[in-house]
Amino acid sequence: MAEIQAHDLHAIDGYLDELRLVYGRSSNTVEAYYADLLRAAEGLGDLGASLTGASAVQLTELIASLRGRLADSTLARMASTLRNFYAFLVETGAMEESPMAGVEAPRAPYLLPDILSVEQVEALLDAVDTGRPGGLRDRALIELLYGSGLRVSEAAALNLEDFLEDEGLARVTGKGAKTRIVPLTPPAARLLGEYIYGGQRARSLKRRSEPAVFLSLRGSRLTRQAIWQLIRKYALLAGLGAGIHPHTLRHSCATHMVNGGADIRVVQELLGHASVATTQIYTHVEPARLLAVYRGSHPRADSRA
Repeated sequence: MAEIQAHDLHAIDGYLDELRLVYGRSSNTVEAYYADLLRAAEGLGDLGASLTGASAVQLTELIASLRGRLADSTLARMASTLRNFYAFLVETGAMEESPMAGVEAPRAPYLLPDILSVEQVEALLDAVDTGRPGGLRDRALIELLYGSGLRVSEAAALNLEDFLEDEGLARVTGKGAKTRIVPLTPPAARLLGEYIYGGQRARSLKRRSEPAVFLSLRGSRLTRQAIWQLIRKYALLAGLGAGIHPHTLRHSCATHMVNGGADIRVVQELLGHASVATTQIYTHVEPARLLAVYRGSHPRADSRA
């Protein structure tokens, strides 16, 4: 593997600083971009080129060399990272034009997200024994992820001051450090209150200054990875298989709301999406409801031939 040149590393560092300091991207997003740029720099080095000196032909050759070795979605993300990286260099005057302008990059495959039925969500919740250590926390967490459509990172970052118990709301910090207020379902609000004030959280607490709502049994903030493992554990206990993860609950929340009649822009606001186009990926309108709405709203739907 070719060694990455110093000027490439300097350009990468500048771009990542822009993402962190100007756009407020999360550490996970920045790490993903960093991995993409390192892989591209190494691949271009093998082709006798550098990241900041590559031509459109060399970038096309790089992408072609990675086809079959990387998943289509990973390759599409790398191409997107490169476009953004070169756009940054052009904007800052480090380059005159982006070499990616002449590159035909792969597109990520469109995949409808998996969702759970209402009955499967109930089975997942019923798999939690609230009498066991951490059980009340876990049930409150699942109710929150499904009931309010939170990202796993948003649930992990939730602090005590963000739980607005009297209003039945929570203050959530999402992508780009943007804050939004989300409603809580009555079960989520009740379980959160019981967990926070009923003693179970206090029994895990080791430092009085710990602000996190959800604590591990050792008293530290519950991590994203730990939440993934918890959801997977309860999904297996409920007989739902190993493919269930926190985002499945977010998908399910959005889908069930749309099928229940919610306006898609309300769902967009709840999920914290910048664009309604993103929200549409999370929605699966049931055929029966689609037919009923169509027949009830289209002027020709009930016309006789």
